[in-house]
Amino acid sequence: MQTLIKTPIADHNAKIDAIEALIDSHTLGGVLDLIAEVCSAKADHILTNWQDEATADQWDRYAAALLGLQDQILRGKI
Repeated sequence: MQTLIKTPIADHNAKIDAIEALIDSHTLGGVLDLIAEVCSAKADHILTNWQDEATADQWDRYAAALLGLQDQILRGKI
């Protein structure tokens, strides 16, 4: 019996396919919104559980940047 082992390239391609499927079903702006929400949730978790304000603030900045990018895309600026 042959064991299927994913190569790094096959694993990478599977991730790309999954991201493409998300974009196809939610639009690029929708995916950016979802990722921004994850960043914000990570910031809340870090602040609540680790009291690491600097790291939490960085994750909040990532969320804000992604939402800014989403806004530019939706307004047709880029």
